[in-house]
Amino acid sequence: MQITVKNSFNRVLNFFELVCIVLAIIHLIDFYHAEASRLISDSPANSGGADDFPRFLEPMNNVTVRVGQAARFQCVIDNLKNRKISWFRIDRHILLGTGSKGRITKDSRISIGNHSSKVFYMQIDNVKESDQGEYMCDISTLQTMRQSAFLQVNVAPSFIDELTSSDTDVNEGDSVSLRCAARGNPQPKIEWRREDRVDIVAASEEPSSSSFDEPHEPSKRIYGEFLNMTNIKWPQMGAYLCIANNSIPHSISKRIFLGVNFAPLIWTSNARVGAPLDGVAQLTCTVDAYPNPTILWLRASDNQIIEESPKYSLSSSKIGIFKHEVRLTIKKIQSSDFGGYICVAKYILNEASAKIALYEVPRPPIRAGPKKNSNRGEKIESHSQQESKSRHEIKKENEREKLNIASSLLTDLFQDNSPAQNTAQSSDTQVNSNNNMDDVNNEDTNSGAYRSSSFSPDPLILFSCGVVICVSRLIEFHNQRITVYFFTN
Repeated sequence: MQITVKNSFNRVLNFFELVCIVLAIIHLIDFYHAEASRLISDSPANSGGADDFPRFLEPMNNVTVRVGQAARFQCVIDNLKNRKISWFRIDRHILLGTGSKGRITKDSRISIGNHSSKVFYMQIDNVKESDQGEYMCDISTLQTMRQSAFLQVNVAPSFIDELTSSDTDVNEGDSVSLRCAARGNPQPKIEWRREDRVDIVAASEEPSSSSFDEPHEPSKRIYGEFLNMTNIKWPQMGAYLCIANNSIPHSISKRIFLGVNFAPLIWTSNARVGAPLDGVAQLTCTVDAYPNPTILWLRASDNQIIEESPKYSLSSSKIGIFKHEVRLTIKKIQSSDFGGYICVAKYILNEASAKIALYEVPRPPIRAGPKKNSNRGEKIESHSQQESKSRHEIKKENEREKLNIASSLLTDLFQDNSPAQNTAQSSDTQVNSNNNMDDVNNEDTNSGAYRSSSFSPDPLILFSCGVVICVSRLIEFHNQRITVYFFTN
């Protein structure tokens, strides 16, 4: 009896299992039938034609921006209807958002939206260099419908300090390699120039050589991350500019100074300097050296170092990178100061010196002052003679000369004939007048004063001139209380 009940129970269970299996099969058939119907309805042939199926109206364009700017991708779709659009970053397999839900990613710089039923966009604000990559716009259909474009992020060049050379000093004859490392997008190109625009001599060429063979010809520009120079000579010393450029504003440059240590060179343009006693002399020498040498002045007689003092003045000036001009000024020169002086330039590698001789020259004579002429051609006296006379003597001589001229005029008047006689005897008067003029000239010459030879022979004019001169002299002498000169002379 128990066995019969147990078998009946098993049969019931098997029946229910069979029913469940049948129901499951029926449900799966309905599901696949529904999906097949939807697929058939989505096909262009069964959906009213190709005009009802979604399609892209234009390609999705690549975008190029600089760091910090905004980048926007755009999809233009027709007949999207109730279908969804999604945005992906392909290279990282990241879903950024969908048309219905908007942004999904946590990056707040990304925004998703649409301008109309056809224009959909995805925008990235404040673009970073890491945002560069490929982005995709996808339509959710059974058939694959998607577009993609590339985001190019341009980055201005910048130097990698830990990989870029700094100021460098080397010894003459050594080799050196200068490096300039930069980053940016696109990768910057490196260019080397000399700051002073002199040609760059790379590899093992001699800077002093007058000709070079290809491909080692000096150039104003060298391209590449490294600038290699061997067998360095002192003319290659200077400032080099490393310029990084990737066409993204702005290009950058770094100044790298290359110093070449070399033994001092010294010379003087004047090995002999002359100066008078109690005068001043300046001794000058020129020194080429790098780095800055120690420069001393010595007395050649005892090798004693000359230091700054009221008698000695030391000065120097730097011309360019390695040229120095040093001067020694000696004041109030005495006999003991004449002799040799040595200019010495010292450096670790070597030292150099130049000798300058200081010798005595006679003091230049005192130049005479300008000469002075008298009013009427009297004899010329030098400036030194005029200064030796007192003011009173000069004034006295001038007055005496004027009185002599007036006396000569009066003498001519009194010695001439009357006007009536001159009219009757014109020929005799002319002869006498000429003789009197000669006598007056002789008297004036003996007295040390020159008389003008342009007097008119007319007695009336001579008389008038004499009267005017006499009256003028009398008034002047009266005012000066020296009228006695007129009567005594």
